Amino acid sequence: MSQTPEVTTPSQPTENVPRGTLMALLIIPAGIIAWVILWQFGLVASIVAFGVAIGALWLYRFGSGGRVSRTGAIRVTIITIVTLLLSFLAGLVADVVPMYANQRNLDVVTALTSGEFWSFFNHALANNIGNVAVPLLLALVFGALGCFSVLRTAFVQTRAVTMPPVDGTAPSIPAPEADPNADKRD
Repeated sequence: MSQTPEVTTPSQPTENVPRGTLMALLIIPAGIIAWVILWQFGLVASIVAFGVAIGALWLYRFGSGGRVSRTGAIRVTIITIVTLLLSFLAGLVADVVPMYANQRNLDVVTALTSGEFWSFFNHALANNIGNVAVPLLLALVFGALGCFSVLRTAFVQTRAVTMPPVDGTAPSIPAPEADPNADKRD
């Protein structure tokens, strides 16, 4: 009688959440730069939100080893939201800093590092909140539209990820039972 060897299914690699998160954080400066460039042309584009969500998810997968759990999907979502909020703020700063720098005869870097600029910016923002509210609302709506499908897909994929057994081993497929009548047939 010969026995067939026990066949095991390969287990999926474990997710490296901290490394995936650190990699996904790299999307923040890229998203801010893309947003500010489009903002300077007078556009509030959902394409930036889409790109940020895709980029954050791709970078997370690259860093985590290819898997995205519910924790990873939540982290990608938070990183996307933070990136879009910082991008909007950077767009507003990009509108105000040239005016401030020209008034004070400063270069842009010196103006940005000046404490007076941030007081000026806060004052300008508080006095023009009505003018800023509409673009902010549009940015939030188009940003949500741009990244919704990507983030929804990330959460749907987390349902498909099965949890490994508690002891960390992969489930095995038992060997077929030996036929007791096999000896009698020969």
